[in-house]
Amino acid sequence: MTIKKTITIFGATGSIGESTLKLISQHRSKFNIYGMTANNNSKKLLEIAKQFKPKKVVILNYKKYKELKSELSKYNIEV
Repeated sequence: MTIKKTITIFGATGSIGESTLKLISQHRSKFNIYGMTANNNSKKLLEIAKQFKPKKVVILNYKKYKELKSELSKYNIEV
């Protein structure tokens, strides 16, 4: 039995974050995503949060916070 590693991905919507998520998607049985962050790209953060279902997400742009919070509330993801 493999113990999953719990991780948080900073800059999940950027190129390194995308590469990390691609790798994780190929090894879902080994990783649990606790959190992910983004600077400004709320649309992309919403998309990947729905896919990977972390416990928490953070967006730096406060103007996009309320929209993101509203959208993710139905997925039980804390913003």
